[in-house]
Amino acid sequence: MIFRVHIPKDSEQIKIAQKIRRLLINHKIKTTTFEPTDADIGIKAHEIISKKLLGQIVGLVQRSGYEITLNNNIRKIQ
Repeated sequence: MIFRVHIPKDSEQIKIAQKIRRLLINHKIKTTTFEPTDADIGIKAHEIISKKLLGQIVGLVQRSGYEITLNNNIRKIQ
């Protein structure tokens, strides 16, 4: 699944991406960053993310004031 978070400000993109990546690493999930063709920054998890961890990531993003969209179906996660 591909999730998208639209964050207009570059410095804020990096800050949120670092928090998400730190959370994944703390749960022993191997990650890499990349530059998608249609976005500024991406994080790839090389393992299955549990629903609990995914919920923590969604909460982190929402507490920061942003929405997450599931790119495959273009529906908002709430």
